Amino acid sequence: MFLKTDTFTYGGHSAVLSELSALQRVDYLMFIQSRTAEYDALPETLTEQERQAAFMQMGVDINAWLVSRSLCESKKEDDARHLYDAVREQWSFDALGLAADKVLTLSGMVVPVADDADTSEQDALTPEKP
Repeated sequence: MFLKTDTFTYGGHSAVLSELSALQRVDYLMFIQSRTAEYDALPETLTEQERQAAFMQMGVDINAWLVSRSLCESKKEDDARHLYDAVREQWSFDALGLAADKVLTLSGMVVPVADDADTSEQDALTPEKP
């Protein structure tokens, strides 16, 4: 009801993304923790290529979770698992990454990167520097 939305466009297709609710934000952080623990538990005998593939799969899973929950809000769908599976199968790697960035930004979960001008201004305002 009180969530921000924005239209995400990629490859000529558009979808309305919504910011995550407060509870979804907690669930998202818990999902990341769970998924990274699975990755960390992989056997050390994996080859570098297998480890890279597993890392990429983890990124897809995390971004698909985030995007699917955002879409659930905007579409008013209750079946998040079905939407999660659909996003994993139908969205490209690049589209998932860009949409995830948009959801995180809408949700206030991205710390803005300061450019050099902002950094020097912030440095000038610190108590250690007159």
